[in-house]
Amino acid sequence: MDGESSAQMPHEELARDTDVLVIVGSPNPDGRSAALARLLDATLQAEGIRPCVFPLYQHPIAACTDCGLCQKTGSCAIVNDGWGVLSRHMESADLVFVIAPVFFAGPSAYLKAALDRCQMYWSRRYVLHEDPPPATPTHLLVLGEGGDPFGFTPLVEICRSALNNAGLRIEDRVHDMTADKYDTAQLPALVAAALEELS
Repeated sequence: MDGESSAQMPHEELARDTDVLVIVGSPNPDGRSAALARLLDATLQAEGIRPCVFPLYQHPIAACTDCGLCQKTGSCAIVNDGWGVLSRHMESADLVFVIAPVFFAGPSAYLKAALDRCQMYWSRRYVLHEDPPPATPTHLLVLGEGGDPFGFTPLVEICRSALNNAGLRIEDRVHDMTADKYDTAQLPALVAAALEELS
């Protein structure tokens, strides 16, 4: 079986119960990140998986206020915003994709707000000494026009730092899709490899 046909082969054993989360960090519903999210959704569905696609612009998350409540309770004091829903999906997911546009070498404000709310996971682990959450493979898809002399290393490190507390492990799963590296033809192989890692 050649590589192209194997990439298209549905992962039937995984598809029945695999929970995949796609976080879209762009504020633009008509931009490249939104288009990539639609293609990723279609690619996962072709594998027999219906992912949860979570565009942050549709479910705004309030900024952390550094109130300190999570250091006492392990829970966030802010309720009735998108974080309550997103955090539940993060905790149940078997596989996560984060579509992250580069904003001045770092994350968008929408994505940064979500990352900062991971403070409650940090508090659970390092203040309340709860067991760390199980490691969930997380793929960071970095989008941008390129050309920033500072690159996007800050974006990657900020995402790694915050999401690691929630058990979402990026490690070496960073995909440079900036400028001329934006190639959606790579999605089937990327998805197939991500699912293979779970099996």
